[in-house]
Amino acid sequence: MLKVARVRMCTIAAITLAFVCCVPALILAQGTGIISGTVTEAKTGKPLPYANVIILGTTMGAMTLEDGKFAIRGVPAGTYTVKAMMMGYKPSEKPDVAIGPGGGVDLTFKLEETIVMKTQEIVVTGERPMVEVTASDQRQSVDQEQVEEMPVDDVIEAISLKSGIVKTGEELHVRGGRSGEVQIQIDGVPVDDPLGGGTVEVGYFGSAGSEIISGGMDAEYGDAQSAIINIATKEGGSVFGGEVRFMTDDFGRADKTYTNYDRISIGFGGPAFVRSLRYYISGDATFTDTETNTIEPREETKITNWLKWRPRLHQSYNVQSKLSFIQKKYKLTGEAIFSRSKFDVYRHNWNIDGHVQKVYYFQRLRQTIPGQEIYTFQGITVVDHGPWVENAQSLNPRPIIVEEVVRDPDTGESHVITYTNFRAVDFGERTVLWDEAILAPDGQTVTGYRSWILFNGFQFPFSEFSNFKEDTSYVYFNSATRTPEVEDENLHLKLSFNHNITSKLLYSIKMSRLQLHTLNTVGGKEPAQFSSAGLPVTLPNGTYLEGGISQAVWYTDPDNAYFITAYDYPYYSENTSIQYLLKSDITSEQFKGHRMKTGLQLIYNDLEQDERVFPAQRRLNTETGIYQQGRNVNRFHNFNTEGAWYAQDKWEYEGMVLNAGLRFEFFSTGNNDKIKIQSSEIDPEVERYKTNWSPRLGFAFPITDRDKFFFHYGRFTQWPSRTYLFRTQDAIGSLGTLGNPNLGPELTISYQAGISHQFTEDIAANFVVFNKDIFGLISSTLVTDDSTGIQSFRFINKTYASSRGLEVSLEKRLTRRLGFEAYYTYSFADGVASDADFGRSAEGLTHLPTDELPLNWDQRHTFNLTLRLRDENRWGATAIYSYGSGLPWTPFDRFARLQDPSWENSMRVESNHKLSVQGRKKFSIYGRELTLYFEGRNLLNDDVLLPGGTRPGVFPGMVVAGMDNGSYLTETGQFGGAYLQDIDDDGLDDFNAVNDPTIWETHRIWRIGFGFEF
Repeated sequence: MLKVARVRMCTIAAITLAFVCCVPALILAQGTGIISGTVTEAKTGKPLPYANVIILGTTMGAMTLEDGKFAIRGVPAGTYTVKAMMMGYKPSEKPDVAIGPGGGVDLTFKLEETIVMKTQEIVVTGERPMVEVTASDQRQSVDQEQVEEMPVDDVIEAISLKSGIVKTGEELHVRGGRSGEVQIQIDGVPVDDPLGGGTVEVGYFGSAGSEIISGGMDAEYGDAQSAIINIATKEGGSVFGGEVRFMTDDFGRADKTYTNYDRISIGFGGPAFVRSLRYYISGDATFTDTETNTIEPREETKITNWLKWRPRLHQSYNVQSKLSFIQKKYKLTGEAIFSRSKFDVYRHNWNIDGHVQKVYYFQRLRQTIPGQEIYTFQGITVVDHGPWVENAQSLNPRPIIVEEVVRDPDTGESHVITYTNFRAVDFGERTVLWDEAILAPDGQTVTGYRSWILFNGFQFPFSEFSNFKEDTSYVYFNSATRTPEVEDENLHLKLSFNHNITSKLLYSIKMSRLQLHTLNTVGGKEPAQFSSAGLPVTLPNGTYLEGGISQAVWYTDPDNAYFITAYDYPYYSENTSIQYLLKSDITSEQFKGHRMKTGLQLIYNDLEQDERVFPAQRRLNTETGIYQQGRNVNRFHNFNTEGAWYAQDKWEYEGMVLNAGLRFEFFSTGNNDKIKIQSSEIDPEVERYKTNWSPRLGFAFPITDRDKFFFHYGRFTQWPSRTYLFRTQDAIGSLGTLGNPNLGPELTISYQAGISHQFTEDIAANFVVFNKDIFGLISSTLVTDDSTGIQSFRFINKTYASSRGLEVSLEKRLTRRLGFEAYYTYSFADGVASDADFGRSAEGLTHLPTDELPLNWDQRHTFNLTLRLRDENRWGATAIYSYGSGLPWTPFDRFARLQDPSWENSMRVESNHKLSVQGRKKFSIYGRELTLYFEGRNLLNDDVLLPGGTRPGVFPGMVVAGMDNGSYLTETGQFGGAYLQDIDDDGLDDFNAVNDPTIWETHRIWRIGFGFEF
C-alpha cells in the first residue's frame, strides 16, 4: 500500500512539474509578451499599491502590489495604449507601447494627486473575479438568487451540482470520500451532529448563499477530510423588504398530485427601532407524502370545505431570526435557528391491512376427582377470539379448587398447595383458569376479580391473515399504523463579534450552542409500551417466566410470508446532542506581503443516546445485575471536550503566493474512560487525551491577473462519529457493534494541482487533478471476551481507501440573457470498506484485502450542466441536466456457502440521466413584483437508484422465507427485491418479487407556484 502511495505521490509531482514547465512555454509559443512596470506618486516617488493598470481596447490589466509593481502577462504582439489609475490621483496613459512575440516592456507611471469633488452618490455593484489568482484552494459558490432560479429545494442540492461531488440519495461524496467527511457550517460555525446524525437546516429565504471548499483547505478548517460547506445566512437591509413563495404539486384533486407536496416560505427584514440595528426573520414549512403509497389513515382537520388538511408522511418547519448591529469598526450579530420535522417511516412489508386471527392463552386445568370441582394445573391452551370477549359472563365462571403437588428443593419432600380463590370456565371440552377473587383484609369479602388471561394477541402459526373477516376470531389490523415516526427538533443559537482594530488588523469571536434531538418511536410510545409478544408473565402458581409463554413474532401466517401481520415495529431510539462552541480568529496584514491568521476553537459536548431493538422485551444486564428494557440495548451519556489551534500565512512575493499553515487538534474521551472487554488482543488502557498535527502547504502562481497555476498539499484528520467511540461495550446485550474509546482520527493525505483561466469578464474555466490517500477508516472486527468466551464485533481504525481524478469546469456569468455552468468529473474511488460495518462477518477483519475495490459511490463520470436564460424583470428559465455513470454493486450467489470476495462491487448499474427545468414569468402589481413558477423534476423519468437499492431488506427477519440479498437482481436483472420461498413444493426456493418503491429517487413530478416581493 505504501508503494502505491509513493507511486501516486510521484505521479502528482510529475504532473505539477509538467504544469510549471509547460505553462510558460505555451504562453511564449502563442506569440505573446509581458508589460510590467511600477506606479509611483509623482511628488514623493513612493510606490502606490493597489493601482489599476489596464490596456485600453482590451480586457487585460493588473493591479499593483505593495511595492507598486505590476505585470500583465500573455499580451498578444501589437501596439497598445496603457493606462494607470487610482482614486485620488490623475490617470496617466502611455501610448504606442509595442510588444513583440516573447518580448517585454517596462513602464513607469508617476501619478499626481488630485482633489476629488463631492458629487452625486453612485451605487456600484461589484462582483469578485471569477478567478482568484492568489488562492490555492478549490472553492465553488452559489448565491441565493441562483438557488431561487433553479429547480432545487435548498442550497445543499445546488452545491451538489459542482465539480468533484457525487450525490447518492441524501449523501454527498466529495472527491471519493465517505459522506460523513463533509462538514456543514453556518456563518463559519460547524453545525454537524457529533453523534453522526443530521444537522441544522437553513430555511429557503434564510440563506444568502453558500460555498464549498472541496480541496486545498487552509489550516483554519479542521475535523473534515473531504470538504467544507459554509452557508451564509441573510441579514436585514437598510430598508424594509420581504418575500413569500409557495410551491405545490397538487393540482386540485387527490388523483392529480405527484407527491402531495406543498411548501410555503417567507422572509422579511430591515432596520430595527435602534440606530444601526437590523433584523431578518424567515420561516419555512414543507409537507409531502413522497412517492410511497402508504395505506395508513390520517385524520383530516376541517374548518370549511375549502380549508382542511391532514398530516403528511413528511412535514418540516423552520424559523430563524438574525439581529445585526453594525458600526464603523465592529459588527455584532445574534442568530437563532429552530427546525422541527416529523417523518412517518414507510416500510414496504409493513404496508398491509386486513384481518388476523387473535388468540388467547390460558392455564389449562385437569379435573382430578370426577364429579367434583377439584383440578390441577395442566399446561397452556390456546383459545380463539370470539363473542365471548365482549360477554364474559356468558361463560358462567364458577368457583373451583386447585391442588398442586410441589417438591421442596432443599429437603426433597413433596407437599400439596391448595388454591381456593380461583374461578374456571369451559371452552368446549377444555376447562381453563379464568380469574381469581380479590379478598378484603378480612379474608372473606370479595372486592373484585383478577383476570388470569396469560396472553392475548397474535401467534405463529395460529393467527392466519385474510383480506376479509372470515369469522369472529378475526380482528382488523393495519401494519402501516405500527411503523416508527422520526421527530427531529434542532436549535442553534449563535453570537458573533467582529472588530477591525485597524485597516490591517481584525479579530472575530463566535459563540454558539447547538442542540439536536431525534426521537424514533411508534406512536410516541416509551420502550415498555411497545406492543409485542414474548413478554414476561407470572403463572397462577407464582412462577415468573422472563421470556413469557408466547413467541415474539411479527409474521403470523405461513401463507403470508413477507407482510407483517402483528405488533409494533420493534425499534426505539432517542439521541440528544448539546454542543457549546467558542471560536476566535485574528487576521493581520501588518507585514508587507503577508496575510497572517491564527485562531482557537474550544468545544464541549454533552451526548446522550438510547437505542433499543425489541424494546418491549427485557434482558438481564450482566454488568449491573438489573433487568434492562429491550432485548438489545445501546445506552450512554457522555461528556467530552475538544479543541483546535491553527496558524497560517498567505505570503505574496514577486508573483508567487505561498499559503502555508499548521493545525493542532485535541480530543478527550471524557467520562468514557474504561475498556470493558477483557481480551489479550485489546489494550485495557484508554488513551484519554488524543492529539494530532495537520500541516497544509499551497502555492499559487498568477500568470496574469486572469490566469493562475496552483498546487496544494494537505494532511486532513477527522475524529470519528462519537457514536463509534462511546456506544455500549456490553458484549451480551449490545446493539450491533461495540464502541471503542481508543479510536483515533481518520487521516486523508491530499494533493491537488490545477490551472484556472478567465477568458472574458464573464467566462472562466478551471482544470484540476487530485489524489487522496485515506487511512484509519472506521470498520469492524470480531473480538472475544476472554472472561466469558462471548464473541462480538467492535469498531477499529483499520481500513484504507484512495481516490484520484480530474475536474473540468466552464462557467459563464448571467449576462446578455445567458449564463451557464458546466462541471465534469472523472474520478476513481477505491478502497477496502465502504462503511463502518465492513468486517461484520464470521471471519471478522483478520486480514485486509490485498487489492482495493470500487467503493459504493465510485461514479467514474459525473457531468452537470446548468443553463440559465433571463430577460430582466420579465421572464426566466433554468434547465439542469445531470449525468452519472453507473455505480457499483455486489452480486450474490444464493447457492454458495461463502461468497467470492472478488465479487465485491464487481457489477455496475446503468448510468442515469436527469433533466429538470424551472420557468418564471414576472408581473408588476402596484409597484411590487409577482412571479409565477412552474417546475419539472426528472423529466426523463429516469430510475435513479438510492444507496442499498440493489438489495432491499426487511426487519424483523421473516419466519418461513428470507430476502434474496441481491440474488434476485443477480439472476434476473430486475430491481425491487424479492423473498425466497418454495411455492411449488419442488424443494427449491422461488423468487417472489416485492417491488419495493423505497429504492428509487423521486420520478417525474411537476410543480407550480408563485412568489411575491414586498
